[in-house]
Amino acid sequence: MTKQGSLLVVGTGFKAGGHLTAEAESAIKNADKVFYGETNSVIVYQIKSLNPNAEMLMDLYGKGKPRYTTYAEMAERIVTAVREGLDVCAVFYGHPGVFAYPSHESIRIARAEGFEAQMLPGISAEDCLFADLVQVTIKKVRKLSCDRKVYLGRKIGIWNFALCDSFQG
Repeated sequence: MTKQGSLLVVGTGFKAGGHLTAEAESAIKNADKVFYGETNSVIVYQIKSLNPNAEMLMDLYGKGKPRYTTYAEMAERIVTAVREGLDVCAVFYGHPGVFAYPSHESIRIARAEGFEAQMLPGISAEDCLFADLVQVTIKKVRKLSCDRKVYLGRKIGIWNFALCDSFQG
């Protein structure tokens, strides 16, 4: 049985003001307490508009202070609110699981202590890169994979054979 209090970790996406998912918006809006690790003023405004109980985590950084110490303090601040029985939403830039130690650590601690904790996906820089490159990629896949026989003796990754008019192995 889980204890009262929960943690939901979300991401703001890569594009300020444009990549926050509906699911993440709802999580921020409905949380008892929101913590955010974000400095972009557009995103901070969006978070605070959704939930006036939003509190920054960036104040934990300090000149000469090791990042690991700061990240551990962020996780502890987040989990402390969960321990108080609050439904907490922690918001991080981009996808909350990509290069974001405090998000993973706060979930680990909360679960170890018997609280419900999960992470929602966010739009990452990698997702944006894929979107930017998709048209070029489709043309390249057609040229490289569809106009030639594929030698199956070597490792090859083609995501969608439907892009080819025909495939001969």
